[in-house]
Amino acid sequence: MSSQNHNDNASHQRVGYRIADLTHAVIQATFQNLESIKEIFLQKNIEIEQFHKDQQQSENSRNFERSTEVANLELFGPLFNKAMNIPTQLNTEIDQFHKEIKLTNLIKNQKQKIFNDFLNILPEKELVRQLIVTYLEYKKGEKNRAPSLKLKKECCKIEGELEGKLGEEFVENLQLILNDCEELVRWETELDEIPEGKAFLIKEQKNILQTTDDSKNRRFVEQHKAIHKDQIRRRDTISEMKILELSTELKVRREEMEETRKMINAAINNRFEISGCSFFNVSGNLTGNINQITYQIQYKLIELKRKYQALDSTNKLQSDQQKLKKTILVLAAKRIFATARKDTIDSLITIYNKLDDFVKKFGKLATLTRYIGDLEEIISILPGGTIFVKLLEKDTLAIINIFKKHSAIEHAQKFEDYLVEDKKALTLLQETYQSLASSIQENQTRIRPVISQILKLNQNHFSQYGNFFTGEDGELLQKEVAELLNNLVNQ
Repeated sequence: MSSQNHNDNASHQRVGYRIADLTHAVIQATFQNLESIKEIFLQKNIEIEQFHKDQQQSENSRNFERSTEVANLELFGPLFNKAMNIPTQLNTEIDQFHKEIKLTNLIKNQKQKIFNDFLNILPEKELVRQLIVTYLEYKKGEKNRAPSLKLKKECCKIEGELEGKLGEEFVENLQLILNDCEELVRWETELDEIPEGKAFLIKEQKNILQTTDDSKNRRFVEQHKAIHKDQIRRRDTISEMKILELSTELKVRREEMEETRKMINAAINNRFEISGCSFFNVSGNLTGNINQITYQIQYKLIELKRKYQALDSTNKLQSDQQKLKKTILVLAAKRIFATARKDTIDSLITIYNKLDDFVKKFGKLATLTRYIGDLEEIISILPGGTIFVKLLEKDTLAIINIFKKHSAIEHAQKFEDYLVEDKKALTLLQETYQSLASSIQENQTRIRPVISQILKLNQNHFSQYGNFFTGEDGELLQKEVAELLNNLVNQ
């Protein structure tokens, strides 16, 4: 019994020890957990304090940044806005450069068009030139709001004078040139306004660059300044080229006038003889020299036509000197016609005489020349007068048919070629005479009888074959030339 009690006590004691150990372990574990929790709380507290510090620093930093931004905007905002406007301003300037180039080309082409239209006008060139110049000045004054009423009246006066001389239709056609002049003035005015805008833009860009000291933008603006200077230089170069062109044109015109004067003096001194071919000594064998004679006549025809066109630029004679020139041209054309007609008839005689078999059948050719030697006089040297000289083509058709009928095709073709040159010479004579007649129609009473006598074509000037008489009576004597000049000068 005591043994059993002893065992029970021992068992209870072990249980008590076990409970004590467990309690101690629990207490120890709890204490350790409390230490860990304490450390965790301390760490969290440190983190919270650090978070508050970070928050405070972040807030201070943001406040500083905001204040810095405000200061920057207040200080650099205007400069920034101006700098942002540089591309827009430069684009505007570039557009103006393009516009200037376009206007420069338009002005150049318009001036050339007006100049070409002016050159194509034949009558009253000086009056037309005065009208164009005055109209340009009038339109420029009107664009610049300057007094221009006097110029307007001057334009109306010139237009009225032109209408009285050349008719309403001519003045209506001139309006096209005047419209071109008005458009030219508009373009020039528009071009003159462009440099002011450019100068304003460049000045603004300089102000910006002086503040910001941006080397890149500075180079950009300097580049466009150089372009602007180049545009001005190019425009000045175009003007200089135009002046040079007009000076060259003036020089050429003066040389042509001098050449015309020399030709007229030579014609008077040589009594209207063509170099290398005397009008009064064309005879003998035509086969050896007829080609050379024909070539010289053709050459003189071309030269005389050119001089005639240069002198016939007006419908009215401007001076006695001009009247003298036109009279001499008519006389020279008369000589050329006479030579061509003589060569034509001589060639017909030569060709016919080669046909020996035909001589017996048709007799002498002189019996046929009545068709081509029948010349009518000029009706009068009055306005509307005409040179009634027959063409050879119609009356000599029978002769050509005779050649062709007898298989003389080569001779027929050769004679037809002479007829062509004969017609050209006669046409030139008609044109030069009509020019002189129309030039003196306003004062026909001042025409001297000596002029009428020299210009007339009559039977006494022709031989049996219808060509100019080869004796002294057929020459234009120096005395007659002197009398002609004196009458013209003293009118």
